[in-house]
Amino acid sequence: ILVATSDREGVLAAAGAAPVGIGWEFADDRTNDGQARDRTVDHAVARLFAARARQEAVTLNRGGDFEAAVRRLRRVAARIGSYAGDDERLRDIVASLRADEQQWSRPQSPMLRKVAFASSAYELRSRAPSGEARRRPSA
Repeated sequence: ILVATSDREGVLAAAGAAPVGIGWEFADDRTNDGQARDRTVDHAVARLFAARARQEAVTLNRGGDFEAAVRRLRRVAARIGSYAGDDERLRDIVASLRADEQQWSRPQSPMLRKVAFASSAYELRSRAPSGEARRRPSA
């Protein structure tokens, strides 16, 4: 497809704006799965998956379902681990989820649960605990 922009005054045309071609190719699952992974995307997705799993583990812990809290963390750690390969950042996320299993496998104080839940909520919104936006990590 071709994508183009224009304006009434012709400023874009005068600046040399031209249509841009965009294309893609359909591939079967095997070919698609064989492509190189975009690790920047993997890191962002894994961080969000981990934050969501931590929130769910906190909620399950609050309800007294300690086994389900651990299962949730393990399931997400396994999912991230399935595509982590030798990527250190992804393996660190997996290790931190595995470490969290111990904490959420037994009753925790309401204050600790609140802090952990809020921390994950900030992570899901790409915010620091102060509420400031986090800068994207450089590649």
